Amino acid sequence: MPRMTRTPAQIVHSDLHAGATLTVATPGEGFTDITREVAAFLSEAGARFGMAYLFCRHTSASLTIQENADPDVRTDLLTALDRLAPQGRH
Repeated sequence: MPRMTRTPAQIVHSDLHAGATLTVATPGEGFTDITREVAAFLSEAGARFGMAYLFCRHTSASLTIQENADPDVRTDLLTALDRLAPQGRH
């Protein structure tokens, strides 16, 4: 049986809760950088600190947090994903 530990709950009192829906239409597989859209929402909401919760409702899509300085990172990740789940060879 695995052992689990947890830190005590952190209670945060906040005056601001804001939400929005971002719809992204894509031409197919690949990556879409949503950093600007999220930053614009946080600015519009007046957020100076806190947390942003992001989730994806689609079953064949996912959210990934990664550095974006080197375009080879995207290529490497797409190559690895194609090896794990190749198109048309199920």
